[in-house]
Amino acid sequence: MKRYRMTNRATILNDTLALLRTAGLTPTIKHGGKHLQVRFKNQLGKSCLIIISRGGRAANRRAIHENRAALRRLLRAHAEGRTS
Repeated sequence: MKRYRMTNRATILNDTLALLRTAGLTPTIKHGGKHLQVRFKNQLGKSCLIIISRGGRAANRRAIHENRAALRRLLRAHAEGRTS
C-alpha cells in the first residue's frame, strides 16, 4: 500500500472546498502558475477569489488554522452583507 503525505496546500484546499460546500456555495478550481485559485459566487452573487500557494512544506503549521479562521470570517462577512 502506497502512503501519501498530505501537504499544507492539500489540507488547506480540502478545508476550503469543504467549508464552501457546507455554506451552499459551488467552488471552481483553476490550476496554473505558482498558485491554485478557488473561485465562487457568494450569497449576493458577487464573485470571490481565494488564492492558495502551491508551496507544500509544513514549515508553518499555523497556516492551516489561520486559513480556516480567515475563510470563516470571509463567509460570515458575506452572509451579513459586509463585503470588501
